[in-house]
Amino acid sequence: MGKWISIFLMMIIISTLLFFLVGALLEDAQPTDIVTIVISLQCSLIITLLIAILEKLPKKK
Repeated sequence: MGKWISIFLMMIIISTLLFFLVGALLEDAQPTDIVTIVISLQCSLIITLLIAILEKLPKKK
């Protein structure tokens, strides 16, 4: 259970850092552009984590 809590906290930290990083890189962009970029990056990370979880589940015969 501790592993999943650490992954959740890591996602929160990465999300916050992404908002600041994308905001710094795109200074003249609209806030909606920044939110859209960050959400798309988060969605791809979540899909990757879900695939990793599904591969680790035991397979039923």
